[in-house]
Amino acid sequence: MDNINWVDYTVLSVYSALIVGIGIFHVLKLRWLKKKGTTSSTENYFLGARDVPFWAVAASIFCSNIGSEHFIGLAGSGASSGIAVGFWEWSAGFFLLLLGWVFTPLYLRKRIFTTPEYLEKRYNVHCRSFLAVVSLLMYLLTKTSASLYAGAIILETVIGWNIWISSVALIAATGLYTVTGGLAAVVYTEVLQAVVMLIGGFSVMFIGLSEVGWWNGLKQTLPSSYFHMFRPVTDPELPWTGLIFGVPINSIWYWCIDQVIVQRVLAAKSKQHANYGTIMAGYLKITPVFLMVVPGMIAKALYGNELESNDYAYPTLVMNILPHGLLGLMLAAMLSALMSSLASVYNSSATLFTMDIYAKFRPQASHTELVVVGKVSSGLLVGTAVLWIPVIQATNDSEQIFLYVNSIIAHLVPSIAVVFLVGIFWKRGNSAGAMSTLVFGTLTGIARFSLGIFIPEESITNPILQFLVHGNFMHFAILDVFLLFGVMVVVSLATTPEFEKMEWTYWNELNEGNDVSISLEGDIEDEEYPIMLESNEENDDILVINYFNDTRLNRMAIVLSIVLVIILVGLFIWVG
Repeated sequence: MDNINWVDYTVLSVYSALIVGIGIFHVLKLRWLKKKGTTSSTENYFLGARDVPFWAVAASIFCSNIGSEHFIGLAGSGASSGIAVGFWEWSAGFFLLLLGWVFTPLYLRKRIFTTPEYLEKRYNVHCRSFLAVVSLLMYLLTKTSASLYAGAIILETVIGWNIWISSVALIAATGLYTVTGGLAAVVYTEVLQAVVMLIGGFSVMFIGLSEVGWWNGLKQTLPSSYFHMFRPVTDPELPWTGLIFGVPINSIWYWCIDQVIVQRVLAAKSKQHANYGTIMAGYLKITPVFLMVVPGMIAKALYGNELESNDYAYPTLVMNILPHGLLGLMLAAMLSALMSSLASVYNSSATLFTMDIYAKFRPQASHTELVVVGKVSSGLLVGTAVLWIPVIQATNDSEQIFLYVNSIIAHLVPSIAVVFLVGIFWKRGNSAGAMSTLVFGTLTGIARFSLGIFIPEESITNPILQFLVHGNFMHFAILDVFLLFGVMVVVSLATTPEFEKMEWTYWNELNEGNDVSISLEGDIEDEEYPIMLESNEENDDILVINYFNDTRLNRMAIVLSIVLVIILVGLFIWVG
């Protein structure tokens, strides 16, 4: 098929107009909320006034995760080795349930702005600053760079734009509504982007399957290994041991700790909206295997060795099978993925820098000043992303960008996962153990990743050293986590306990129950939660607020969670 024509440009123009319209609306709403003064301007800008409904929370979590590197990377891995890479997508449902049922109540009850803030409350300010800096670096090295690399492939293949022109245009467009409109603008544009991605993605899958002879035709064309998720331990890319025991390490950080995802539940209008949002997002995470991995397999079946590289599988398929109009919609879907992931990173990075770094150095800063700093830091990140383009060009030979991103994450996040898990579930964990674990884990991860780059695999003959330096990154993460748990436990037991910090554990949350006692003469601090007022027999002037009181809604959430688990287990059995 020829390049896109006026019909496709019309579809793109309509989509762009809708995005701009949503962005402008929330810029104006942000100004109105500031004048009204019902909530602080920092809450308005960074957390959408804590008034986001569950369906927007779910769509925003989904879009924040699904960037253009998923369209390129998941499809590329599907073309390279089949459906096994889909384990990341389906297993995400379990960790979204963990976020909703375990992490979210603690985060919301304590009214934190960022996940590093939790580390300060649970441990100390040094842990908070360390996590904020490491998170910002990871966003630049993985999420921003990978999204731009993938977006450049899309625009180069479909439109023929130069990488500089396409990257600068997309960064500028995304940064405009992100910097000016805050989280609310990001969340509600992501709702539209989620709809566009789902419609466009399923269109590609069904048309592609019809071209290849549907599922049976695909199975006859590709090797049988493409249709099995669990590979031998010796598999160099996706061994079953790495998937089952290694992926959860990345996933606990990504789904339960990473500011980009957690910021969405922090912005929910209630605990129940946050919980339903995470459950709904778990259902949405079933779709990427069909939206991206399967089309990558279809591209491999149709074009085989004609692909320039596996990462070109998706745009090549789109350009060859879609009619005009639908091609424009699919381009809008892929650009939606790029813009949504970049917007999420911009906003979350601004929140981390402003609340965890700037506000600590300037505690007297006003709410207005913090919002200004957030906007400026978002703009600086946009500029930094532009400067990262030469690095992207230097890594254009990457065959599987999705695995590349997860490899970097696996080297840096085990210590973060350990510190959070211990902090939430073990009362004896203390700040000395946490800081030792964070520093040791980060240094070992950087050392191992660097050695893997600079020392050729063939130069190492010792099998143990070869595993430590060039073994599968998921296996390294498993070993690293055991080592880091040991560091955390030993140092914590060897140093003074911090009993005053135990209120920040999950067990304390359970022991306290879900009630908040207030005076009738005071304000209701947790008024954003669905509440039921109950009299206190000992003191009629005290009311008890229970924000988990709606038994019907809780039962429905439990049922939906159980159904999601059953569906996920069934899918794993199907492709086992």
